[in-house]
Amino acid sequence: MRKKYLVVVAVAALAAALAWLLAPKAGSLLSWGGGSAKPAQVIASIEVEGRGSVLANGTSKALWNSTKPFKLVLEAKPEKCWAFKGWLVNGTPYSGELNAALTVRGNTTVKAVFERPVYAVSIVANASGALARVNGTLLKLPANVSAPACSLLEVEPVAPRGWVALNESLRFTVNGSVTLHLAFEKVAVVVELRSEVVPVRVSGVINGSLTGFTAGGRGQPEVELAVAPGSQVFVEPAGDRKGCVLYNDTHLACFDGWVVNGTRYGGLQLGFTARGDTVIEMRTVVTKKQHPVAYTEVILPNGSLVKAPVIPDEQYAVFPFVGEYEYIGNGWFRI
Repeated sequence: MRKKYLVVVAVAALAAALAWLLAPKAGSLLSWGGGSAKPAQVIASIEVEGRGSVLANGTSKALWNSTKPFKLVLEAKPEKCWAFKGWLVNGTPYSGELNAALTVRGNTTVKAVFERPVYAVSIVANASGALARVNGTLLKLPANVSAPACSLLEVEPVAPRGWVALNESLRFTVNGSVTLHLAFEKVAVVVELRSEVVPVRVSGVINGSLTGFTAGGRGQPEVELAVAPGSQVFVEPAGDRKGCVLYNDTHLACFDGWVVNGTRYGGLQLGFTARGDTVIEMRTVVTKKQHPVAYTEVILPNGSLVKAPVIPDEQYAVFPFVGEYEYIGNGWFRI
């Protein structure tokens, strides 16, 4: 009986000792649930916006984690035709340098932002009124064009009247801001005729030959002529002997003088030697007719009839006629 008691006491003592050993102690990592508590993870992810890549601590690894703060040494590498804009850390600008260092203490997103730079291409010329066709678009010079890096531009010079281009078309890749100088050579004098109603009769020795024609008037208020320097040019209003043409059934439009490069001149006929670009403007006035308009019918070669107005200085009768004629415009025939 005594032996059995001793065995029971020994078992109880052993169980108590084991319970004491397994009980959690202050500062212990053990718990009754079993296992150990996992340390918190610090995670950093690296992203790219645009065209380029990132090295972090010398590697292309994009996801980093640790149980304690750690340092990232960053290097941005833009692709060709792209530029590095800056680093964003959790959406906030951090640095604009290609190389940057960052200590990560909590979950962090690092983004490298790349952009394609845009450059300014300026095109200038030595001729007033010169144009250039840039990738098919016609531009008046001087002009400024914005072009992304590595884009291809084709520039074709377009000479104004009286000039010739000394440059051929140019194709180039944009790698930075640049200024293009287009050169033109003056080869002719430009005579610009402005007459909104009354046509202008032009004659003289122009470009080495005797010339005569009528230009301007309704439907063609501005006409540009390129003539050789030294050409002898004469201009006068078309119409009747006073330089009048029919404005409507009750009024006439009549010559009222010339304005040449801003200076006014009188006289129906104006003559000059072409030595520089010249703007000739005919001034007109609208007056009421003294006599009604008479009309005559003219048979065209195709057999049709057209009515031709006759503007009389005094009343007279119009008799039918048959003969040769030339239509000179604005309802007028030369017979």
